[in-house]
Amino acid sequence: MPGFVTIVSNSINFNKINLNYRSLKEFKLDEITINKTYIARYTNKKFLDDKMFEETNDFFIVIEGVIFNKKDLMNSFASSSYLDLIHKLYDNYGETFFKYFKGEFSGMLYDKINGKYIIFTNETGSKPIFYYNFNSTYIFSSELKVITDILKFNNIDFNLDEIGAYFLLTYGYMLEDYTLIRQVKKLQAGNYIVLDKDKMKIHSYNTIKNQPYNSESYEKTIGKLDELFKYAVKTQYEKDDEYQYKHISSLSGGLDSRMEVMIAHELGYSNCLNLTFGQNGCLDEIVAKAISSDINNEFVFYSLDNGNYLMDIDEMLICNDGLILYSGAAHVLSALKNINFEDYGIYHTGQVGDAVLGSFINNVNINNKSKIGDGAYSYRLLDRISDVVYNIQYKYNDEEIFKFYNRAFNGAINGDWVANQFTEFSSPFLYKDFFDYALKIPREYKYEERIYIDWINKLHPNIGNYKWEKIGIRPTNSLIKVKLYNKIIRRIFFKNRIESMNPFDYWYNNNHNLKKFLYSYINKNMYLLDSYNQLKKDCISLCDYGTFFEKTQVMTLLGALRLHFN
Repeated sequence: MPGFVTIVSNSINFNKINLNYRSLKEFKLDEITINKTYIARYTNKKFLDDKMFEETNDFFIVIEGVIFNKKDLMNSFASSSYLDLIHKLYDNYGETFFKYFKGEFSGMLYDKINGKYIIFTNETGSKPIFYYNFNSTYIFSSELKVITDILKFNNIDFNLDEIGAYFLLTYGYMLEDYTLIRQVKKLQAGNYIVLDKDKMKIHSYNTIKNQPYNSESYEKTIGKLDELFKYAVKTQYEKDDEYQYKHISSLSGGLDSRMEVMIAHELGYSNCLNLTFGQNGCLDEIVAKAISSDINNEFVFYSLDNGNYLMDIDEMLICNDGLILYSGAAHVLSALKNINFEDYGIYHTGQVGDAVLGSFINNVNINNKSKIGDGAYSYRLLDRISDVVYNIQYKYNDEEIFKFYNRAFNGAINGDWVANQFTEFSSPFLYKDFFDYALKIPREYKYEERIYIDWINKLHPNIGNYKWEKIGIRPTNSLIKVKLYNKIIRRIFFKNRIESMNPFDYWYNNNHNLKKFLYSYINKNMYLLDSYNQLKKDCISLCDYGTFFEKTQVMTLLGALRLHFN
């Protein structure tokens, strides 16, 4: 993940830091040493005027990402420059100056006057921060691998966190602040770190809430959703225009991506490339091609036939540090490597739209606790970590909030971390104003995505004219229609058609080279678990008796061990 690293230490050798291990893309690299502090950034060369690597007499500031409301803030604070804006925000609001940003960002401010460091990420944690704290050495980095490399180069011991390993083998991603390294944690969404006179403390500046406060009618709620969504799309597309970039968006047969693409079209944004990937002939290809053709967008389909892209595991793990199931976003990497991003701006997606509008809730009751295993890819080894998971879930009053902080902010972000190797990313569903409003809509409105479907059919019927890949027919709240199609028509007339974007089991059973690679990779790297007897036995069992996905969970763990320990 492109970003930055800050090291505060009297013992670390700053000359033994390697930030050039990537092969995916050339990054912009800047470095500076101030007293006992080393600061570097390694960022993609896009939207550089939104990023910052600057020193003044009072502080040093590094900002990574895009700030969608930067111009508005500069106008509000009568700022002569971006740096002047930071000065005024910090003077007025102190440690939480950054909470007025809206965008995909992270950063660090070193207050030279007071000897204080402030390290922050946005309210969804989309730009990750990992941190190491031991014996008066502090390392903060956008990538876990940067930290493990620094520790290795300086002969500092670190170990596998077996709880993190079991999270990967069950959920397919980390929970809360866990990583695969016992000595390194991840800063959670909406939090920031203050390091002041050798004392480090974590604070919260934003907590997502879903207690319904909305007393508006159903129709007015739909109208407000539409208003906020259009504003989010407009704000994110205007960032492209600000830099004179063309637009690029993912598009599939789902609702989320088509909402983002087609609302952008309604708002007048043209010169847009729609990118779709999947098995040839899948419903995602058919629907996306029809939408792009009807609104006159450019269209590129990248075929994933045979699943050979799944053999590029090590390249994929560089993108997500081995903290998320590699097969969940390897197709995104395979496709984006074929795009020349020189003329394109933000990679626009419909990330977690369904979750924001209801798919994370199982009933209409508020304070409905999450169950152990909710959101997991595999249940076979849950008993190994059930006590840990229970204690984590106990902190959350509601399943929806638990799933956002963990499944969404630690798992679904996988594809965005891939895109960030090439450019910046965004989803209007996660734009703060829309997200905060949508979460507080009454649950009975959101249950089974009722309001989402009605929003489309009432205000944007043209968007509902295409099949929804999830149910095989046009978006509808009629359970009778859905059951009729899936139980009768789909089974009889389309039983031999491969409708999935990623038919993993089909590829595994029909692509001999892929199957051979999987077993070879697992067998060649299983020795990395020799020091963890039970964990090794469990991984072997998953490989022998598990599904294709469970095999790739083991592969992700083994690949992560190669990445961080070899």
